[in-house]
Amino acid sequence: MQNLNQQQVTLLAWLDAMSALYPAGLPEPCKKEPKIMFVRKDAGRGSSEEHELLMAAINKGLKLNSAQYQIMGFGEYMTGIEKQELHASDFTTVVFLGQAPSQEVLQRMQSDGISVVVTLDLGEVVANPNMKRELWNDLIKLIDTQ
Repeated sequence: MQNLNQQQVTLLAWLDAMSALYPAGLPEPCKKEPKIMFVRKDAGRGSSEEHELLMAAINKGLKLNSAQYQIMGFGEYMTGIEKQELHASDFTTVVFLGQAPSQEVLQRMQSDGISVVVTLDLGEVVANPNMKRELWNDLIKLIDTQ
């Protein structure tokens, strides 16, 4: 799918909201493909166990392919948003792993129609494997939002 500009995305969102007026719906090529941003608390990949846990959850659990998601550090993500080099609207869902942004940022994202999931820090889950169920319960929400 070609990249859409903000006006096209806004138009598509408006048309989608007006779906009762056109029972056939939007043609499939016009719909925005789901793309998920995973925002890690730390800038790096963390420990290999944390990385393996995240990749297993993404690839095996959620069955996402590499075109459907991106992973960034929290600071890098927030800087990109503030400098407008990165647009939250590029993603249908943003998952914050271990650190949430301010309420203002969360509200702005949600008002833009972006699903937001805030979950556990991967380091905590690796240190306490009993928390894996809680992490998975948070991530399973992604399936419902897509």
